[in-house]
Amino acid sequence: MIYRFGLESFPRAVRAYIVIRRTVWQVADPYHILMFIQKGGCRIEVEGKEFSLQEGDFFFLPANTMYVRRPVGEEFCTIFYAHFLMPGGKILNEDQARQDALEWKKETDRQLMAGSQLGEQVGRLYLSNLMHAGERKEKINRMIAECIELAGSSRLTSQMQISMRLLRMLMAASYPVLDALLRGDSILYAEKIPEKMRQAIAYIHQHESEKISLTQLCDACAISKQQMIRYFKNHLNTTPTDYIIHHKMNRARELFARAHGLSVKEIAGELGYEDQCYFSRLFTKVTGETPSDFRNRAVHFDEKKHISGGEEI
Repeated sequence: MIYRFGLESFPRAVRAYIVIRRTVWQVADPYHILMFIQKGGCRIEVEGKEFSLQEGDFFFLPANTMYVRRPVGEEFCTIFYAHFLMPGGKILNEDQARQDALEWKKETDRQLMAGSQLGEQVGRLYLSNLMHAGERKEKINRMIAECIELAGSSRLTSQMQISMRLLRMLMAASYPVLDALLRGDSILYAEKIPEKMRQAIAYIHQHESEKISLTQLCDACAISKQQMIRYFKNHLNTTPTDYIIHHKMNRARELFARAHGLSVKEIAGELGYEDQCYFSRLFTKVTGETPSDFRNRAVHFDEKKHISGGEEI
């Protein structure tokens, strides 16, 4: 989907901060969220779709959207978060967004050719979930550094200045989306990752309670082992087998954190591991903690203590 905002109203920043993570995080936020990957990579799951984010990528989430953020292997990911309010948003499919953008451009060109003033609602943003900063990456990082510095300031103008920089970031994220719409290029997520790989990821998620071998995965997707390995290496920088293991261990972390009544043996069984000891060794290898230690820490986890470099504005 494409999210269109008119710029007759200014975005109002609520929080701006940086996190460094390799943990699973799941939440629905009452505000719009703009993320920017400064270093590393992560995966975001939204409404049954999985997105692979790398350095220089933006990710937009409309308010009240449930999402899950997952690590890529053992890699830490440095993410800038901006939570903000902005009224007047509209959700469009790609065809509707393209027609909307073309009509807006036509009207804008007409007004310019006539020498008249542009309408009050001339400014528009077109955002998809996943967007790329491209050559603007360094400029975005400088604006983020300014936002973080302003977030720690007590000046009355700090919130306004952060909001101004946020608007510039939103515009930078919107430019390639608008260009693609006007050119007629597809910008949807489905075009970003090969169909066979999306089938493989869906199969892993749907069969996480079973043992999954590379042979089974390739047979289910009708693809060779060599091609499957190549897809995962190129798009997620991991192997299919490691992806399966880390997906299951991430699910285990979620279960340990939320299903307090389940034993280690029961959680291992939920994820297709008959041998509790093997599961515990694998969990410890992947997470660096035993299941018992992780559960104890997860129960007392406070996300606010892990926010670095920012604060509520």
